[in-house]
Amino acid sequence: MNNGNVVTGGDFECNSDVRVAGSVFAAGNIHLTNNCRIAGDIYAGGTIVMDARPQVLGSVFAAGNVRFQSTAKIGGSVSTNGTFTVIDGLQQEALAANGSVTGTISARVPVPRPLVGPYPSFTVGSLPSSAITWKQWMNRTASANAAPSWSQGLTSNPGCTMAPWSSSVNGSTASIMSDLFVDARPSASSCAGVTLQGMTLSLRGDLTLIVGKFSTASGLNVASGDGATHTLTIKVEGGGSTNKDLAFSAATTIDPKVKVLLQTPGKVIVNGTSSLGASIQAGSFATSGAVNLG
Repeated sequence: MNNGNVVTGGDFECNSDVRVAGSVFAAGNIHLTNNCRIAGDIYAGGTIVMDARPQVLGSVFAAGNVRFQSTAKIGGSVSTNGTFTVIDGLQQEALAANGSVTGTISARVPVPRPLVGPYPSFTVGSLPSSAITWKQWMNRTASANAAPSWSQGLTSNPGCTMAPWSSSVNGSTASIMSDLFVDARPSASSCAGVTLQGMTLSLRGDLTLIVGKFSTASGLNVASGDGATHTLTIKVEGGGSTNKDLAFSAATTIDPKVKVLLQTPGKVIVNGTSSLGASIQAGSFATSGAVNLG
């Protein structure tokens, strides 16, 4: 996602009360359902399906077919290289009368595929000299939060989840006092993936996490700790899409002063209620619940 737009080299799935501030560009298919709302246009290299009550305030462009339920809304026009099918059987002529499609419907017309390139494989290369491992970050955070001496968070095997309880880091805040690069790849952390559970990241510098996969649980709050602008970067190294997701649970909140960059050959998943403004490069993108993107 960039400037409110969502760009994916795969499919885009939008469910429930998701709000996208810009347009959607997907090399694959697009599925909008329930109360998903797109403020701009949508462009698909494959099929577009709109069922239940989604809204696209702009126009719809599909290099494949379009399947449309009459309870959905399109503020602009429809152009499809394939067929336009009304799922619940209403005649196309009636869609304008009931406000389902404001503009024209053009089927079997040339529609170019969106210019979305393949996912750019990311390689870490040489680590910065200041880089630390996931274990070191867990140990530092547990120590800063005065974890008890018996806490696993202080040991050489702190686990793959950072959480507020005393056996982990003994507090809900991880304070980033200056720029920090954390190598949490499986080779460095012995964790196939890492999780932040019920944590607040307070940034007084930029935070970069290189992971095998990443998830949050019980919400994530990311805030500027000093009122200045900072960047949170979460990246998965290499290609392939299996077990390389970046998944955000409900109650994800990002301070507007924090810029977020997410990069994975797998899927980025955002569940609501959440508010996330980010630049996203992903193999595919899915969102559900009350989510504001942009």
